[in-house]
Amino acid sequence: MKELGKDPQQWPTVYALSRSKKDEYPDNVKHQHLDLTGNADDMAKELNHVDAEVVFFTAYLAQDQEDKATKVNGIIKSSYPRRPYDLHDSQ
Repeated sequence: MKELGKDPQQWPTVYALSRSKKDEYPDNVKHQHLDLTGNADDMAKELNHVDAEVVFFTAYLAQDQEDKATKVNGIIKSSYPRRPYDLHDSQ
């Protein structure tokens, strides 16, 4: 986020999606609460107002055990909308 925030000419609006805002961001970075462990329909409703041309996606929840981390992070990946129009289909 900080790297994208350094170039507001190229990236005038950047959305940071997370359950909590842990860092301070440049002015062109907007934080949006999003529970990545939720279902795709709920995420789509939360992101309905976001008009993005490019999406960079990364998510990881640290866990004490590797098998638990695989399960939790697999849920995040499988729940995320797969196609750009998924974000607007649930209006």
